[in-house]
Amino acid sequence: MKSWYPEDVLTFCPSCGTRGFEPSDRTQQPIMHLHCSSCGFGLFINAAASVVVLIEKQPGLLLMTRRLKEPEQGTLDLPGGFIDPGERAEDAAAREVFEECGLRVRDLKLQNRTYCNQYRYGGLTYYTLDLVFTCSAENWDELSEDGNEVETLLIQKEHINPSDVGFVSVRNIVLDYLQGRIFTCGLGET
Repeated sequence: MKSWYPEDVLTFCPSCGTRGFEPSDRTQQPIMHLHCSSCGFGLFINAAASVVVLIEKQPGLLLMTRRLKEPEQGTLDLPGGFIDPGERAEDAAAREVFEECGLRVRDLKLQNRTYCNQYRYGGLTYYTLDLVFTCSAENWDELSEDGNEVETLLIQKEHINPSDVGFVSVRNIVLDYLQGRIFTCGLGET
């Protein structure tokens, strides 16, 4: 199987184009820095910031999505995605919920827990740092789905099976929600 890790995919220097773009330290896992042996250019492999949002329609009824495309096609997920350059995390959370589920949100609250993940897309592994938000929806009648990337679902807490969640970080967020380490109380239907 072909590797998707940056050190195996990025073999030519982005600056001078020569082969020999290699990890500075192969003993370090994951690899955090690539270096060109020809021109000296260096590239740090940093985490990409992303948001994940928990929204309950009513206590114990959680908005989830089912992924319609790879990566992790067919698995459960939560609304969310990458933060765009120059975008605040709060704005990214609101944008992602709107894009995926048609809902406008309010009362966004950043949780005091973060999660790490590996997101494989387009032949490359991206390391993510996931920021978790809870919020409420302005109008549940606007709930829809983009029809392209996700299907929206409302699932009772007791019917959520964490093993149906595809991404490791989102699975851990769901587990923390189910075990009461992330609270969404008071953020349901208004």
